[in-house]
Amino acid sequence: MVIRNIRRYSVYCGSGISFRYSGFPTAPKYHNILVMDVTKYARYQYKVNYMQRDLNKAFTCFKMCGGKISTGHWESGALCIEKTLKFLQQISAAAVAGTTLDYSTQGEKECAVNFKQLFEQLCTKSISVGELFSLLKKYGELRDREHSTEI
Repeated sequence: MVIRNIRRYSVYCGSGISFRYSGFPTAPKYHNILVMDVTKYARYQYKVNYMQRDLNKAFTCFKMCGGKISTGHWESGALCIEKTLKFLQQISAAAVAGTTLDYSTQGEKECAVNFKQLFEQLCTKSISVGELFSLLKKYGELRDREHSTEI
């Protein structure tokens, strides 16, 4: 869903229980807001059908909006979903949709450094979206085997 011509009326910091109002914006502008639901499936997040669901949803929304997309962790912390997976899904969807992605780590400096390094490595090694998906799928299978032996 796209909500058009929205104007920001406040500035905030934090998320979840640390969410706090921190003032008014200096120069309010009109924006379009893209809204996507998040499904809680932390235990199954590397299952192919769930990864495809999020990739398809992000691609469809990013393609529909076009231009520049500003995004972030998709409530990864609140739902125990791995931030790196969400980052990789979103850069993949943006690449296929032909949009520019402005990814916010919400002030997590170490995360920003790690994601930048990861992105640079993907570019340096010319990893395609399809190859990345295959790597994530293999990682998910390995992860499942490790978790099944722990029980």
